[in-house]
Amino acid sequence: MQSDAAARSPRQTVRVGGRRPTADPSRGSSEAYGFVGSIAAVAAAAAYLAWAYLPEPWLRFLGVTYYTARHWALAVPSLLLVAAAQGMVLYMASNFLLAPAPTCLATISG
Repeated sequence: MQSDAAARSPRQTVRVGGRRPTADPSRGSSEAYGFVGSIAAVAAAAAYLAWAYLPEPWLRFLGVTYYTARHWALAVPSLLLVAAAQGMVLYMASNFLLAPAPTCLATISG
């Protein structure tokens, strides 16, 4: 027989009653959202690469007549990388500012 602690274990895949937990059918499936999201990400990446690397005559042949300047193909990713790097530096700096000083007695643990 199982103990109460084993019956309440979050790692247990089957409930004590022997039935598996079922997803709520009214909420939709997270697998479907993940699949649609991955397809949308691949389509967006393909459109970005086509805009960045295809010559203008090919884009006109595909029916694309209005698009932004090509220098944004390099400017946007570099801006995002710089923003991410600055965000990490600011996050670490804020942690250092919020931490007590090394000479403070509150930092001593025993």
